[in-house]
Amino acid sequence: MKVLRLILSMAVLLLVLLLGIYNHQLVQLSLFSHQSLPIPLFLLVILCFAGGYLVASLVDVSKISRLRRELRREQKRTVSVPPSAGGDVPGADRGQGLPEDSEN
Repeated sequence: MKVLRLILSMAVLLLVLLLGIYNHQLVQLSLFSHQSLPIPLFLLVILCFAGGYLVASLVDVSKISRLRRELRREQKRTVSVPPSAGGDVPGADRGQGLPEDSEN
């Protein structure tokens, strides 16, 4: 898994480098009557990818924390439930529970 992650990271790094080499034109964003400062196109694309990565990471963190809370709640619930009277040991109600040490 670590090798696959390393290979994918290197491929993404190569793509970012190629993006920077071939897309160095300056672009200006405009929204209604406001315009941004001219920035290189590759920088804009990288910022968009980084923003998407950040949003996806926040969604994952919230999901992981929710699952941890559920796990802790479930662990507390199962620990706080007292065992039933012999219900977990097969044959305990008939006197056929676990064999005891006996001296011969």
